[in-house]
Amino acid sequence: MALTPEEVVEKTFQPTKFREGYDQQEVDLFLDDVVAELKRLNEENRTLRQALSEHGIPDPTAEGAAAGQAETAGRASGTAEGTGTAEDAQGAELPEDADVVEQAQAVETAEAPAPADSETETPEASAARQPAPTAATGSTESAESAAAVIAMAQRLHDEYVSEGRSERARLISEGQLQAETLVAEAEAQRREVMESLETDKATLESDVEALRAFEASYRARLREHLESRLTELENTSGLEPDAA
Repeated sequence: MALTPEEVVEKTFQPTKFREGYDQQEVDLFLDDVVAELKRLNEENRTLRQALSEHGIPDPTAEGAAAGQAETAGRASGTAEGTGTAEDAQGAELPEDADVVEQAQAVETAEAPAPADSETETPEASAARQPAPTAATGSTESAESAAAVIAMAQRLHDEYVSEGRSERARLISEGQLQAETLVAEAEAQRREVMESLETDKATLESDVEALRAFEASYRARLREHLESRLTELENTSGLEPDAA
């Protein structure tokens, strides 16, 4: 999967239904793609550096080396142009004097290898200059893409962690509030039950006292009645019947 900074920036996730934040599975899959792309970019950079090294070209990521190569190529081109100009001037202004001719020939002999060296160095300098911009551009783009992917991954990670912490704090707060509510309701129910039991107890005690009072009164009236009947019986048995 080839990723670009635009795709990373425009990437969206499906919101979850029962809690806030992104779907964890989608985030994990996207981070896996990011990691795979980073590995591919690193492997590509390594391959480019190895190819440059095999062709004897220094690493273009080093700005100093690239600047030195450009300066060397410029000096080589300047030397070749200067040599060609000197030869043209010698051919145009060559005098007929023998001494001057000999001196000119000596100068030509001394300067003859210079164009060959310049011609030999110019392709190398050109080869060093031509691949460098392409490799440097590719490396720069790869570095920028990798930096963008890393920044996006870090931002997503920070957002996910922040949302997780917020969700954790919210759940803890809701749990504490629910626990306090349940405890308060249980305490209120306990008080109601205890008050009802106390009321029932008082009612039963009052009924018991009433029953005891009724028992005592009933016993007293019953005893009085029985004693009255016994007295009547005793009085009746003491009377003698009349003779017939």
